[in-house]
Amino acid sequence: MKGTRKLTAGLTLNATFTWSRAEGMNTVQNYDAPIVPQAWARLGSDQPDSFSMVFTYQLPFGKGQHFLSGNKIANALAGGWSIQSQSLIHSGTPLAVTQGTNSNTGCNGCSQLPTATGVSAQTSGSVDSRIYGWVNPAAFTVTPAYAFGNVSSRLNVYSPPLFNIDASLFKTVTIKEHYKFQFRAEALNLTNTVLFASPTLNVSSPSTFGIITSQTNFPRLLQLGGRITF
Repeated sequence: MKGTRKLTAGLTLNATFTWSRAEGMNTVQNYDAPIVPQAWARLGSDQPDSFSMVFTYQLPFGKGQHFLSGNKIANALAGGWSIQSQSLIHSGTPLAVTQGTNSNTGCNGCSQLPTATGVSAQTSGSVDSRIYGWVNPAAFTVTPAYAFGNVSSRLNVYSPPLFNIDASLFKTVTIKEHYKFQFRAEALNLTNTVLFASPTLNVSSPSTFGIITSQTNFPRLLQLGGRITF
């Protein structure tokens, strides 16, 4: 769903929501043979929910606005200001479990996937509480030699979601009709939210399996700028 709407005399809102599911055939590459289909599974690009919103609001002060329009000093101080915000909320993508031990060298380099134990790979709790246990390690075991393993290429467990808000406050001043100066104060990652990377998912390394060790974004960033147009 997508929509753009001017709600009031200075507010413009653009919002998009996408619900989707991406699936495809998982394959195993044999060095001396064509690609061989192995299993139908979620694709790495599968992102079920995605929401984005951009709004711009021109503050109702100064020349041509509802308030302080007749006072030159008030217009110079309070007129021409606008607020803009961009928000992104995305669900994560399905994770892939691997194993570092590949004993299938006897079949011309066939790759191996881990083997499921029958225990659920899902864990519960908030994002912060699952940093050291995003995926249940008891759900998998290393596949022995000359076997493919039965774990799908993508799990029904998703990486941490994305949440980010950028905002800016800017003032535009018209100089002799043909010149405009714009001052901008911007905040990237306004809420200072940590976006965690995907966990390590190599069953051959049990000490780090399922643990998130890094983040994918930067802390709140503030910046000031100016621009002249003519």
